[in-house]
Parts: sequence; C-alpha cells; structure tokens
Amino acid sequence: IRSELQHAVSWLTLQASDLRGEALEHWELDRRAMRLATRPLVEAPEAGLLVCPWAASATRTIISNHLLDGRLPWPQSALPDAVNRALRIYREERNKELERDVMLALSGRPNLRARGPIKKAKVLGLAALPRELDGICIDETRSRIWVIEAKDRAVAFSPHQVRKAIDEFHEEGGYLSKVIANVELIQAGASSVAAAMGATEPHRS
Repeated sequence: IRSELQHAVSWLTLQASDLRGEALEHWELDRRAMRLATRPLVEAPEAGLLVCPWAASATRTIISNHLLDGRLPWPQSALPDAVNRALRIYREERNKELERDVMLALSGRPNLRARGPIKKAKVLGLAALPRELDGICIDETRSRIWVIEAKDRAVAFSPHQVRKAIDEFHEEGGYLSKVIANVELIQAGASSVAAAMGATEPHRS
C-alpha cells in the first residue's frame, strides 16, 4: 500500500521541470498532462511539497467524473499502455451495453420487430453488409424501418472535446455518413429485410 501511495503522490505532484518539458499552447487542455487541476500537489525546492486543498478537492471531482465516463483526465500519451487498454475495453463494453439496452427496450414493444447487432448480411436477407449494424427495427403499424446507430459518447469537458465530438458525427466518414449509407442500403433491400425480420406484409410500401 505504501508503494501505491508513493506512486499516487508522485502522479499528483506538479514539478517545474515537468512544465518546462511540455511545450504546448495554453488552450491545449486535452494534451496537457501537467495541470494544477489534475496535480494539486506542488513541489517547491525550498518549501518541500505544497498541498493545495481547494485544488485537491477539484481534482477529486474531475477524476471521479472522468472515471464514471470510463476515462482519466490525462492524455493517453501520459498514461501506461495497460491503463489505456483497460479504459478502451471498458468504453467498448459500455457501448455494447448501450446497444443491448436499446434493443431490449425495442424488443419489449408488441408493435415492433427489432434485431441487433447484425454482423452478417444473410440475417437481413441481403447479398452484402459493408459494416455491422447496431440494430434494425420494423414498425409495421407505420410501415417504417428504423436503422439504429447507438453510440455511448463521452461527455465533453473542454472546447476541443466538443469540437472533436462534432467532427466525429459530421465530418466525411463520420457517424452520420455511416448512418446515411446504412439507411440507403436497407432502403434498397427493404422488402428482403422486412421478410427476414418476419413482417406480415414485407412487400408493402
């Protein structure tokens, strides 16, 4: 336990040498490993280790919020590979859990036929399926097929993260373009998909 505490204190300590070695713009929060917000202990050559109580409280809140989201408030480049790997696996599992929750909620509705995730084209009666679909849901009452894309997005804590999230949805090859491509694929084979899903009148408009 003592060695773990020593590692924790070292990780939470801000040193002048660390700041000199981090040549980043002031606004690059996501890439900055050395910030008072995440290192509330300050090493002072003459005074020893300074403890900043308010900063420590804020750091606790920041770390807790990030961990709830399956992240840490430091860039991946500053974290050990094993930690990055564990966080990635956790995030992937959270996304799969969201997909399962969405499909479970839809499957519980008597007027809907839902299936997902879908990895093989033959499941939908199609010749090809370029990418995995999170889900397909048929609403026979409205003669409508829903193409589902479920994403457990991380909360954005900085302007850069907001910008990155927007780009991931809207830029070429992003989430929205993939959804549109999936919709066009399902639309082109709507009757086959409806039949594979067990619709009573798969060929109606």
